[in-house]
Amino acid sequence: AKIAGTLLHLDVAEGQRVKAGQVIARIDVVEISSRVAERQANLESARAALVQAERTHASNERLASQSFISPIALENSRAALDTAKAGLAAALASLDTSRVALRDATPQVPISGIVAKRHVVPGERVAMEQTLVTVVDLNQLELAGTVGTHEVGALSPGMPVQVKVEGVEQAVTGTIARIAPAAEPGTRAIGVTVLLPNPGERLRAGQYAMASVVLAD
Repeated sequence: AKIAGTLLHLDVAEGQRVKAGQVIARIDVVEISSRVAERQANLESARAALVQAERTHASNERLASQSFISPIALENSRAALDTAKAGLAAALASLDTSRVALRDATPQVPISGIVAKRHVVPGERVAMEQTLVTVVDLNQLELAGTVGTHEVGALSPGMPVQVKVEGVEQAVTGTIARIAPAAEPGTRAIGVTVLLPNPGERLRAGQYAMASVVLAD
């Protein structure tokens, strides 16, 4: 959630497939809508003030060219014009900020994937940055494992790995992606990350697996 408020509805369920950019919820925006209307009115007022300042300055320029007003009066009208321009820019920026908040009241999914968990229910008061749902992309998974410090020297990124995942009969071929630069505290184990392609989405996040690498004798 990018704004705080009451969650009016949440349109996705666990296991449902979603697409990046899809609107999945709506948060109460009564206060924000009022703020947008107020700042829209401020913007119109700033525009009117700018038009008046432009007219006044143009008139003063004509009078100054005929020596009917002093140079100081002309400078004052120019300063008033600059102030009006700055006021319009500030009002426009303030309105844009409120419109962004209004857009944030309809949370969108950042990535395509599957809803793994709903963390809130409609009617609940949500805080800014609170998690609404968890979405996972199963097209490619990472296997996090460890090897002993005496074995890690034989491994290198890019090496093929055979992975036997629990509940899946056929082994899956992966690739070593990263090897940690240091052993985990209190152990003699080095973290190794293996990339696993998962085009058919047979594998699921959180499954356990054993990985083996065939080394040259």
